[in-house]
Amino acid sequence: MLHSNKNFEERYLSGKITLELVPQGTLAERLRAHAAGIPGFFTPTGASTAIEEGTIPQRYNPGGAVNGIALGGIPKEAREINGKRYVLETALAGDVAFVRAWKVDEVGNCVFRWVDIGYKSFTLSNQIPQSAMLLRTSVL
Repeated sequence: MLHSNKNFEERYLSGKITLELVPQGTLAERLRAHAAGIPGFFTPTGASTAIEEGTIPQRYNPGGAVNGIALGGIPKEAREINGKRYVLETALAGDVAFVRAWKVDEVGNCVFRWVDIGYKSFTLSNQIPQSAMLLRTSVL
């Protein structure tokens, strides 16, 4: 499950750290949903799995799994829409953003250099500054 990061795996299995399994796309959408003021959304990712059922513990007691579960998994609300199963994911507020910009003024306005006109321009000039403004701290 966590074999690519032995340090994290050891800490999780010994009860020193809390884990929430979230696919990368779902994580990005949870952050975007919060920025847009959307409290939650339905996604097919994780439906009909242990994620939906909440059977994967978030944290074990100190000493590991043999000492029990400190914080159990959170079962997710599920619905069937047009014959397909979906789980409800709640919005997630970000705390810190790292944004690389060519220039930044005292109030946080960003200027991006060498940005193409088109999709990249829309993404960089609109999405990143908005996301940076909604976080508690932005490192520019």
